[in-house]
Amino acid sequence: MLLNFTFSNFRSFRDVTEFSMIASKIQMDKESLISVPSNKHMKLLPLSAIYGGNASGKTNFVRALFTLQMGIVEGKFSFSPFLLDKKCYDEPTSFTLTILADNKMWEYHISLLNGNVQRETLTQLRVRGEERMIFDRKPAEGFFVTNEAMYGKDGTAACSFAQQFGKSLAASTPLLTACETMEVPALKPYTTRIVHWLKDTLKIAPAEAERKFIGLDLLNHQAAYSRALSAADTGIRELVRTYVPLEQTGFSQEDIEKFRLSKLTALIPSSGHNYHLIKENGVVKAYKWGAQHADTEGENTVPSFPLERESDGTLRLMNLLPILMEKQEAGSVYVIDELDRSMHPNLTRFLIEQYLRIARRGQQRQLIFTTHDAMLLDQNLLRRDEFWVAERTLQNISQLIPFSDYSEVRKDKDLRKSYLQGRLGGVPDLQDFVD
Repeated sequence: MLLNFTFSNFRSFRDVTEFSMIASKIQMDKESLISVPSNKHMKLLPLSAIYGGNASGKTNFVRALFTLQMGIVEGKFSFSPFLLDKKCYDEPTSFTLTILADNKMWEYHISLLNGNVQRETLTQLRVRGEERMIFDRKPAEGFFVTNEAMYGKDGTAACSFAQQFGKSLAASTPLLTACETMEVPALKPYTTRIVHWLKDTLKIAPAEAERKFIGLDLLNHQAAYSRALSAADTGIRELVRTYVPLEQTGFSQEDIEKFRLSKLTALIPSSGHNYHLIKENGVVKAYKWGAQHADTEGENTVPSFPLERESDGTLRLMNLLPILMEKQEAGSVYVIDELDRSMHPNLTRFLIEQYLRIARRGQQRQLIFTTHDAMLLDQNLLRRDEFWVAERTLQNISQLIPFSDYSEVRKDKDLRKSYLQGRLGGVPDLQDFVD
């Protein structure tokens, strides 16, 4: 689960910006909150919605999380500082992630300048007692620290090896990434938890990622997908899967060899179609998905259509259905840019209602999304502390503000009206627009 994400000097965000999924003390809809085993006084939110005008910074917030994720998974960061202040060119970009993994709280921090690590730390947080520092790395100073007391009777030797390993790393390589490929007994039991969370638990769909989540989940829940798409009035009666010989897919032999070494968790495009590639007994097989519709009489189903012929809204809904169908133990954190894109407001609200219904049954997962859909600004649907707004200042600096910071946001307040009137920020200023 995500507790906090803090970042600075990234794209349109110059200053330190904190986003939190820790619930406030308000009494509304407590049944949907997520318990923290290591801290009985803390509850986490299952959902947060981020509003804001165009170019306010909503997408850049998603990109910040995505940059951290890809930087650790791939071992290389891209440098995207705030460009409207020349002083920021020579200052580091920083990311700090606080998560709940294996029922323990962890804080990971990394700051980078021109792709090189300036500082990197991993800390285990505790409710009582001192924080437990796992490592504190400063490549420019050749300084790397671990806590010998953690490693028992072999602590000195383990710590010494970890020290040397840390000093030998290239400044451009995150220690978190390096520990995944190298055996560092003193560190790997801890670093693996954070890498696993970033790689497998955190699931981000930027606005440009059309079918980010449609993966092997579709194979496991074919009937459930069919029922959901039919109930959502898409015109689809059933999803069907057709086997296609690999030589007819248009994939090169080089691509096929890569597929044999990958996990194949997404639909992969080729020659105008999206193919589902799976491995059965070590052999890669390709399948093409289609949708059956009723004919004009409403009785018989016509031959299945390729999914590529379905509407953008239907494909968008398919993309989002795993949020509802995921197994409880997965505990994923979904981050979606423009959740409502291509979808009717009633369908978007229905998706959120179904998600919260699952959350109230105790299934632990989190959903963070950006949106322009003002119909969701309803305190009968979401808690006040689940709303955020991205706002651009007069200096063109993005800020992320929780609705709870506004004194006028009360239980009896019409949030939709206040937001559209501009009293909560995050709406475009069109007074100088010239037709």
